[in-house]
Amino acid sequence: MPLYKITKLGRYFLAVPMLVFGIQHFLYAEFIVHLVPTWMPGRLFWTYFAGAALFASGLGIIINVLPRLAATLLGLMISVWVVVLHIPRVFQFPGDSEFINVFDAIFMLSGAYLLSMSLPGNAFLEKIAAWGAKLSPYLIALSLTVFGIENFLHNKLVFIVGAAPYELPGEVFWTYCTSIIFIAVAFTIIFSKNVGVTGSFLGVYIFFIVVILYVPLLWINIYDANGWATFLKGIAMSGSAFILSRATSKERTTKLKETIPI
Repeated sequence: MPLYKITKLGRYFLAVPMLVFGIQHFLYAEFIVHLVPTWMPGRLFWTYFAGAALFASGLGIIINVLPRLAATLLGLMISVWVVVLHIPRVFQFPGDSEFINVFDAIFMLSGAYLLSMSLPGNAFLEKIAAWGAKLSPYLIALSLTVFGIENFLHNKLVFIVGAAPYELPGEVFWTYCTSIIFIAVAFTIIFSKNVGVTGSFLGVYIFFIVVILYVPLLWINIYDANGWATFLKGIAMSGSAFILSRATSKERTTKLKETIPI
């Protein structure tokens, strides 16, 4: 299947994990509620609210019911989480896992904003969605750069939190290969006007790495909730890369520039 056809899967790669994450918010509410900042009243309510919102956004994108609105609100919701949840946790719990979480989230919210601009309908908060989509390629480039540097520093694949606890055959090779690819793609995004092929390759590569890391782990224990969550997050990031590929085509770029007033 040609790369440009594979990128059509991007919206589903992003949406299905969100739907599952929404269900997990209800199944594991007692754990997730502790991730909600203590200063927020009604922490359990916000846990369920976030779960319902994730499920609704994923479902809307999948079944094409108000998909543009669903993708816009998904991007906005994850953006809020980055500010009120992920960044404060970097300072509260210093460590690379929390730091990587920030850029995992940024990668996914970028895919949501880019997707919103390619779907039919009028979206609530249209200008925010449009500006989010314009910034998203650079946010993805920033995230890839951070992932590449972190992989080099730790000599381990850490671009998605929750790396498999077993030794990966040829892990040193895959670590350096991934770092080089990520940084090279980041430069391509910044300095190239059309990164369609590069984005497609990136999506395929992330999917490949995620499958290598997590399918064996889930095969051993199919009920590993954390393993599933991390696997699905990697799939969502792969989907965001596919969405980037389609969004940065000449036609989409022109449409986006016309949407945003200078």
